[in-house]
Amino acid sequence: MKNSEGAFRGGTEVQRGKRAEFATPNAQGGYYYRLGLRKTNNTGGGSVTIKGSWSPDNA
Repeated sequence: MKNSEGAFRGGTEVQRGKRAEFATPNAQGGYYYRLGLRKTNNTGGGSVTIKGSWSPDNA
């Protein structure tokens, strides 16, 4: 995940059929954030469906 200035703020790896949570201790309010995704193995191309949810930690 990167903020609107392009600074990396956290990430994780997740396996097919699994769920992952990741902390972003360096994230701050007042920025837009972008989650980038990429496949780490060569499965022959094709489409990938990603389902999930996102919620900010308001602590």
